Amino acid sequence: MKNVKMKLFAAGVLLLLALMGSLPAAAAPAWTGPGTSAEWRKALDERTGLMWVDAQILGKMVLNARARLTVTWLPRSLLKRLDKDRQVDEWVTDGLSYYNSALEDTRQKMKGRDIVALNYRTEKSWNFDPTEFIFGDYHVKKEDILGHKDFIAIGELPSGVDGTLYLCVPSLKPGQQLSVALGPDAIEMALPKR
Repeated sequence: MKNVKMKLFAAGVLLLLALMGSLPAAAAPAWTGPGTSAEWRKALDERTGLMWVDAQILGKMVLNARARLTVTWLPRSLLKRLDKDRQVDEWVTDGLSYYNSALEDTRQKMKGRDIVALNYRTEKSWNFDPTEFIFGDYHVKKEDILGHKDFIAIGELPSGVDGTLYLCVPSLKPGQQLSVALGPDAIEMALPKR
């Protein structure tokens, strides 16, 4: 009887530890706040994929993830939506602003390219290197990282860091299946046709 109680106690402790180190796998894809309109939320969710870094996924649970990443495609066509509806989070307007940047070199860099926003939250310490991303068959280069280098949080990051990073990648085609890989972690995104 004592042996059975010890086994049950040990199983309970293991289950508790597993749950404490786990996160829900199914979460709303786009990082949007309460001020985001329903139309924007729908448009962003259609263009967003969720990636867990260095995680073990068991059904609806994620164990031991280093980071949670949402990858959001921000095509130039969303500028029209922004003209009509400004009820969207600042990270979206910041990302779309690169298409009409005041900096000549950024405007030149954006020709024939799209913006991808990476919203991330570290769950454990994580060495974040955006040049390890592959979009389809395109390997991200250092010069694809948008923004002022002093304000970009990359490299060795402690747990609990939230951030947004913008990349410019060759134009993506509406309606295509896009594979996004970061080392051994990968997701498939079905880009909307419109």
